[in-house]
Amino acid sequence: MRESYFPTGNEYVALPTLRARDGSVEQVNVLHMGVNGLLAFSGGSQPFLTPRIMVNDNEILLEGRLSWERQADWLPKFQLKEEPLELEGTYFCPPGERGFVLSMKATNVSLETLYCGLAVDLSWAQLLHSINVTKPLKGDRFLVSKTWEDMPALEFRTPAPLLSIAPYPPDKSSRFFFRKGLQGLNPTGRETLVDSPDNLLLHWLQSKDLKPGETWQTYFYFGLGLDEIGAFAAARELQRAGGRTLRQETVKWLEGKRRVTKTKDPQLDSLMNTNAFFNRFYATGVTMDTEETVCLTSRSPRYYVSGAYWDRDTLLWSFPSILALDTGWAKKVLGYAFGRQAANFGVHSRYLSGAVLEPGFELDEFCAPIMALRSYLEMTKDMAFLNQPGVRDSLERFEKGLVEKKHPKKDLYQTWLLPSDDPWPQRYVTYDNVLVWRALMDLAQIYRMEKNKLLSSKISRLLRQANLVKAAIIRYCVVKGPNGRQFAWSVDLDQKGEHKLYDEPPGSLLLLPHYGFCKPTYPIWKRTRNWIYSADYPHSFLGKPFEEVGCGHAPHPWVLASVNSLLAGQKDRALKFLKSAPMDNGLACESVDENTGAVATGAAFATCAGFLAYGLWHVLGKKPKIKKR
Repeated sequence: MRESYFPTGNEYVALPTLRARDGSVEQVNVLHMGVNGLLAFSGGSQPFLTPRIMVNDNEILLEGRLSWERQADWLPKFQLKEEPLELEGTYFCPPGERGFVLSMKATNVSLETLYCGLAVDLSWAQLLHSINVTKPLKGDRFLVSKTWEDMPALEFRTPAPLLSIAPYPPDKSSRFFFRKGLQGLNPTGRETLVDSPDNLLLHWLQSKDLKPGETWQTYFYFGLGLDEIGAFAAARELQRAGGRTLRQETVKWLEGKRRVTKTKDPQLDSLMNTNAFFNRFYATGVTMDTEETVCLTSRSPRYYVSGAYWDRDTLLWSFPSILALDTGWAKKVLGYAFGRQAANFGVHSRYLSGAVLEPGFELDEFCAPIMALRSYLEMTKDMAFLNQPGVRDSLERFEKGLVEKKHPKKDLYQTWLLPSDDPWPQRYVTYDNVLVWRALMDLAQIYRMEKNKLLSSKISRLLRQANLVKAAIIRYCVVKGPNGRQFAWSVDLDQKGEHKLYDEPPGSLLLLPHYGFCKPTYPIWKRTRNWIYSADYPHSFLGKPFEEVGCGHAPHPWVLASVNSLLAGQKDRALKFLKSAPMDNGLACESVDENTGAVATGAAFATCAGFLAYGLWHVLGKKPKIKKR
């Protein structure tokens, strides 16, 4: 049976593998520019963090007995309602804090006084590094038994400290016990090197005698830092603020964002907001070592290309949701893209630093920054953003780079890889060229918004080229299909008539009206849409319980396809899929099983979650009113 998870997190810290069956956390991770990816504390074959509950001399086992919900559509809350003790627990990562909190509340529902022990086990085996694949790092694990106070911390050194985590109790009644493998540890010095492959176990116990009917709530604070001092200080800061206050402030922050994106359907509200928050905290974040806002496909190692950057994922899928949720954060996201990543716009994938990870030119990715910039400027009227370092240079590079990709005689542009990142035998892809048209129009609009008369000739030139691209698409990319003339997926301009009928959710022909290329009533597009949904297209999954479009990259119905349908005017079709598909425990994934609707490929797909949230908000949501500056 597939494991079910309730990931949560904030800008600094992520709990990507919080298990539904027992409330334990397999990994705790941070973003780190120095290693160009994710660093995670891991328990190896065991969870890194496990909550435990004792009543008198017996442990209450949690596995398979918990019920779950998300408070404010983001904070995972579990409950166990059984005699003699009822339990409630919530994990939350307060925005802006370098740590997280586990709140636990116990109520004595018996007629006798009970000894109640609420505990957390940290079982540390490895520090993991993730960029697409996850690997253990070589280094030394240290138990620092006494930091600045009589509190422990776990620190990894290579040989300098790289990452540390520290617990901090709400009061002095907590007790800490240490073990290595099955052997008890009694540290005599300030720190102990864990020089064996055994897990280091830290058992943290808080206890209280509960009278009949009495409720006790306590908090377990965890701080993270680059070393023991940073981790300890982060944990102590959480303890000083207090768990109750931190939780209230976290919920208030989340509630404020939820009001921005609201439909008239509670189920869709929850789906939209949970995926929006997943996108916010898993497709973007702040690096622990350099405090930079960065973007990536996903902070979850469950996604098969986690920890790296794609222009398309960030700027076409994730960014629209970020912009709807928080324009201030959108500015930071766009600043990162036009800063660190700008020199390699259009290259397949990159490290967090902006260096090339996987080479290969992708035309849709090359156009994405221009499209995102135009949407930001129109939403915020923040024209000063154009003067940030690297922005104007990027606009010039786009124009020059586009010329290099143009066919020698025709006004179409080539790509090396498809929006699915797969190679393709024909270089001139219709969807990608529609994005070229859109980007040229958007760049002209950006210059028009500046109201600079010196740019009038450039605006005219961009609009003229956009019109030529549109005419070339209609002339060369419209072909004979099974039921009349329709858009081809791709064409070979050097061999007359050579084309392929195909579609794929990461860059679908269904989106042409959404991007303004044609009206939904345009007959050629309507025939294209009908063909994509028909039995003539082998990846249509027509008649399956979860009927949506797939492609060769992942031959199952895609979640992105449901968003494409939503944006293409097929609201009933899309909502039927989205309201019934379990996906990845309510979060977007790459594709689902056509018979069950459960995740098939690409679990924890954070940028897809952003596109899902945006699609629901764009079609069904109440738009925020942005004050003009």
